[in-house]
Amino acid sequence: EFFKTNPSLESYEAKLAHFQSIEKGIGKVSSIHIIGALSLNTKHLKTHLREDCHKWTLKYSKNLHSRAKQELESITEYMRMTMGKLSRKVEDLDSLGFMMQVLKEVREKECSIDMDIDPIMDMYRMLEFHLPSGFMEKEEIDKKTVLRSNWRKLIQQALVRTDELSNTQIGFKKGLVKDIVTFKADVQNFYTDFTENGPLIKGLAPMEAVDRLSRFREETKIRERKFDLYHGGEDLFALPHQEYPGLDRVKKDIKLASLLFDLYVDVIRSINEWKLTPWESVAANMSEMTDAMDSYAGRFKKLPGKLRDYESFTQLKKEIEDFQTILPLLSELSKDSIKSRHWDEVMEICNTTLDVVGNPEFKLQSLLEADLVSASEEIEEVTDGADKQLKIEHTLGEIKSQWKTKEFLFAEWKDRGVHILKATPLVVEELEEAQMNLQTVLTMRHVAPFRNIAQELLGSLSETSDTLESWVK
Repeated sequence: EFFKTNPSLESYEAKLAHFQSIEKGIGKVSSIHIIGALSLNTKHLKTHLREDCHKWTLKYSKNLHSRAKQELESITEYMRMTMGKLSRKVEDLDSLGFMMQVLKEVREKECSIDMDIDPIMDMYRMLEFHLPSGFMEKEEIDKKTVLRSNWRKLIQQALVRTDELSNTQIGFKKGLVKDIVTFKADVQNFYTDFTENGPLIKGLAPMEAVDRLSRFREETKIRERKFDLYHGGEDLFALPHQEYPGLDRVKKDIKLASLLFDLYVDVIRSINEWKLTPWESVAANMSEMTDAMDSYAGRFKKLPGKLRDYESFTQLKKEIEDFQTILPLLSELSKDSIKSRHWDEVMEICNTTLDVVGNPEFKLQSLLEADLVSASEEIEEVTDGADKQLKIEHTLGEIKSQWKTKEFLFAEWKDRGVHILKATPLVVEELEEAQMNLQTVLTMRHVAPFRNIAQELLGSLSETSDTLESWVK
C-alpha cells in the first residue's frame, strides 16, 4: 500500500527512521526478566525482532534504490542525448532551427536542474546510511559521481554553440530572405503552370487528368515542405510571415480535383479487376460488386457541383450508371434458368459471339465488351422468358415423373375369378387434371422449346384415358 502511493523522499526517510528507532528500542530492552521464581530470557526473541526490522529496512531501501537508479539513468541519458544534439553541425535552416531549439531547452532546464539532481543525491545518501557498502555497481557509482560535472560540461558546450551561432546566423538570415524571394517567384510560376496545364482543364481526357493530378500533387508537396522550412525560419529570425496565395489556391484545387479523380481511379480499377473474373464466379461475387458500386455512386453524389462541367465528371457518371445498369443483367444471366439457347438469343441481340457454355476460361470482360447496356430491355425479355421456361420444364418433369411411376390396382370381382380395375374414378380425375395442365402449358408463349415433349406427353395421357374408359365399360 505504501509503494502504491508513490511516496515522497520524506516519507521514505520517515519509514526508515521508524524502523531504526524500533531496532534501537529492542536493543535497550533487557534480555533477562525476573518474575518471582521465574527467570525469562528474551535474547532469542530480541534477535528475531531485530532481524524482522532489518528485513523491512532492506525492503524499503531496495525500493528506494530502484527509484534512485531509475532517475539517475534518466537524467544521465538526457545529458548524453543533449550533448549529442549540441555536437551536430549547423548547415541549413533546419539544423539551425533545431540547434536553437536545443539551446532553448538547455536554458530552461538550467533553472530547474538542481531540483532534479538534489533529490537523487539525497536518496543515495540515505541509502548509504541504511544499506551496507557494495550495494551499488561500479557503473552506477561512476554515473552518480560525474552527474554534476557532466551537467557543467553540457552548459559549457551550450555556451560555445551559442557563440558560434551568433556569428553565423546573420549569413543564414540573408540566405533565408533571398530564398523567400526566389520561392515567391517559383510559386507564381507554379500557379500559372497549374492553371494552364493542371488536371482541371476542361475537355481533358480522364486518364490524362489523373496523370497531371499525380504530378502536380507531388510538386505541391515539395513546395509545402519549402513553405514550412521558410515559415520556421521567419519565426527563428522574427521576420514577418510571407503569404503565398497561388500555393493556397493550387492546394485547394488539388483537393477538389482529388475528390473527382481519386473516385474515378477507384471505379476504373474495380471494373478492370472484375473484368478478369471467370463467368462461373460472377454469381458468387455479385453482392460484393453491387455493394462496391453503390458505395461509388454515393461518393459521386457528394461531389461538389462545380465539378459538373468537366469531361471527367460526365465520363465517371456514365461508367457508374452503365455498370449499375449491367449488374442486374449479369445477375439474371448467371441464374440456373439460362441455357445454351438463351445465350444464342443474347448473341443474336448483341450481334456478337460469346463462348460461355461449358467454358471455364470465359471472363466477365467479354460480356462487358458486348454492350449489353444498349440492349438491356431485349436481354431482360430473354432472362424473363428463361425463368418461365424453367417453370414449364419443372411442370412437365413433375407430370412425367407422376405417370411414369403410376400403377393400376386390380381386384377380384365378387369372388368369380374375374379381375377388374380398382379405384378408377380417382385415376380418371388425375388423368383429366394432368391433361388440362398440359393444354395450359401448350398455350404459353414460352413453351416453344418443350412443345413436342408436351404434345407427346398429352397424346400419351389421352390414349391412356381412352383405354381406361374402354376398360371400365
